[in-house]
This record gives sequence, structure tokens and C-alpha cells, in this order.
Amino acid sequence: MFSPCGASNQSLLTGPYGLSDPQLRDVRIFFSRQEPFQPTSSSVAEVTSLLEALLPRLHVLIVGPGLGRETHMQAFARLAIQHARERGLYLVLDADALLLVQDDPDIIRGYPKAVITPNVAEFAKICDSLVRFPPLRATSHAPTHKQC
Repeated sequence: MFSPCGASNQSLLTGPYGLSDPQLRDVRIFFSRQEPFQPTSSSVAEVTSLLEALLPRLHVLIVGPGLGRETHMQAFARLAIQHARERGLYLVLDADALLLVQDDPDIIRGYPKAVITPNVAEFAKICDSLVRFPPLRATSHAPTHKQC
């Protein structure tokens, strides 16, 4: 999940299933949920407070790996992306964070510091949501500009 290219400090905002890799033992966890979890105004305020403390120390926010598809985790990821955009941070969206782009492309539309990393099937879903063409069939190669 993290590159060994000299990053001296990593932080992770994750759900309970995102921590299976033993290499993550040094990562500080700022949010994890317990079953069952219902977001409340206090939990949103708590996550906002944690983001306000974390984001000033970052250059890039990577969202997606280990996030999960639960509604509240997607909502907290959306909150993190919004705060990161307000601070002008670079964003990399992968894995489950691509659902946010698929459901609401405006979350990154026009933001030049955002990068998405979809595979062919994820790209097809995002492309379909953007241009409202029939769903694209995933193939062994990436769709061409004529397909989306």
C-alpha cells in the first residue's frame, strides 16, 4: 500500500478490514469503526477534527485501499477529499474510493491535483456514469476514446 521511496511518516484512515498486511504495523490509525456503526454528528465532528490535525502534515492524500464500501466509510472518505481539496493537496483515488467518483464525478471534476487509478472494469463504470452511454464491456485492453 505504501511505497518504500523515503516516506518517513504515513497515516491511515481505514475500516476494520484494511489492515491485514504486516507491513502496516507502524502506521498510525486515525479512524476505525466497530460493528455496528451509525455515523452521527459527533462522529463526523470527530473525523473532521482528526482530518484538520492530519492534513496540514501531508503532501498527498491516497484514498481507497482498505476503505470499504460501507455508506459511512464512503461518507468519511468524501469528507476527507473535500478537506484535502480545500487545502490544495494532491489526491490519489483508487479501489473503493472510485465509487465516489462513479456516484459523484464532481468530487474531483476540475481539480487538477487529483489522479484516479481505475482498472478496465472500474474505468468502464466511471466512463458510463460520466457520459451516460450504455455500460461498456470490460476487455483485455483499456477502452478507447471512441468508447467513452
